[in-house]
Formats: sequence, C-alpha cells, structure tokens
Amino acid sequence: MSDKAVRVLLVEDNPADALLAAELIRETGVVVNITNVNDGEIAISTLERIVKNQTEAPDLILLDINLPKKNGHEVLRFIKKVHLESTFVAIYTGSSSPEDERNAKEHGADAYIIKPIGSKEMELTIERFREILISRSKKP
Repeated sequence: MSDKAVRVLLVEDNPADALLAAELIRETGVVVNITNVNDGEIAISTLERIVKNQTEAPDLILLDINLPKKNGHEVLRFIKKVHLESTFVAIYTGSSSPEDERNAKEHGADAYIIKPIGSKEMELTIERFREILISRSKKP
C-alpha cells in the first residue's frame, strides 16, 4: 500500500453523520485526507475548481443523496458530465430504497452504502470503507 493519503471528499449535511463517517473511515487504518462539504452545490463548485485548475481529484467521494441545494443525484450527474472517471463515488445514505439505489447506479455511482445503525453494521461499514480505500490507495 502507498504511503500517500487517500483523498476523500465527504458530502454530508448532517454534522453527526459526517462525524460518524469520518470516524469509521479513520477506523480502517488507511491514511486519509478528508474534506467535508455540507451541500450539493458546494460539492459541485469544489469539483468544478478541481477540473478547472486541473488539480488532483478526490480518490473517493462519499455522497449522501438527501442534500440541501443540489441532491446527490444532481452531484452524480455533474461528476459524470465532467468525466471524473478516476474517482470512486460511493453513495452513503440512510435510504434503503431500491429506487434510490437504482438511480444512483444509473447516474454513475460505484457503490451504494447504507449508513450503519448498530455496532454490527458499523463493523461491516468499516470493512467496506477499508476495501474501497485500499483499492484507491493502489491506483496510479
């Protein structure tokens, strides 16, 4: 595994959920650099700056669906439009709706992760995050 930190853009409007996600990511033991934005509009403008300035895109975007200003599906469509193929996009949501999951996959999400409720779900989420982060740390 590389010593380089995996760049994570966490798009989450609920401060408690953002804190929990960041903690679960840190529990993986993978070196990360997490940036948190709290609405879809800010996520899009952040990604626009990255594309415009040709700076390094995040390795992983953890994206909630239910966001203020622009929802997660709108952010996904933007990501697809600007061709950030090297970025792994995981929807991280409380929604277990099959329709939300289908829409997310149709709009280019690489994974769909339901926010954990109990300790067993947290352990499974940490493992899922670990798998994704390790795969992103090995990308060229």
